[in-house]
Amino acid sequence: MNYLGHISLTFPATSITLGNLTADLLSLKQIDAVDQDIKAGVVFHRKLDAFCDAHESYKTMLPIFKPAVGRYAPVALDIILDYFLAKNWSHFYTLPYEIFSDQVYKMLKQNASKLPDSIQLFILKIVEDRWLRRYSSLDEMKFVLDRMNRKAKFDVDFTKTIPEIVLHSEFLNEEFLKLFEAIVKEKENWLNPQNGN
Repeated sequence: MNYLGHISLTFPATSITLGNLTADLLSLKQIDAVDQDIKAGVVFHRKLDAFCDAHESYKTMLPIFKPAVGRYAPVALDIILDYFLAKNWSHFYTLPYEIFSDQVYKMLKQNASKLPDSIQLFILKIVEDRWLRRYSSLDEMKFVLDRMNRKAKFDVDFTKTIPEIVLHSEFLNEEFLKLFEAIVKEKENWLNPQNGN
């Protein structure tokens, strides 16, 4: 899962969502310095990533994107899963997607100061550019995927995954639903302090 998936699973728990959203950006030193709820969000993020990587549906979807982006297939799939979450939003959540997005932006803007300065810039960029709307259509997804091209260390074109999404849309949608339904069932275990969080 990418930003949308991570946020949706812990929002509106503010500090946990901040940790869940920024876990990959925080250094070990920075994690030590943030409050306990943000640390709990980091733990949640790692458990979610490990669960996804091990799930059969994730493993089944991954090879579809390897011809297009090679070693970056897991990165591409994480982003693409957010597209399918936006597409199936009402299947999992009663709050309309646009209202959810607006509430997330408001929360992030009000609480960015709980994070290190370098991470605050990232949070404010999400708010200013309205990143969550980018997952709602394939046209918008081109923007997300092109942004990933600029971040990649090796030569890659993430937009080459879009024809594969179109070609395999029905299969990917079915496998996404299996995966996310399993995640929803497991997420309370990851948030429960008795389970090591």
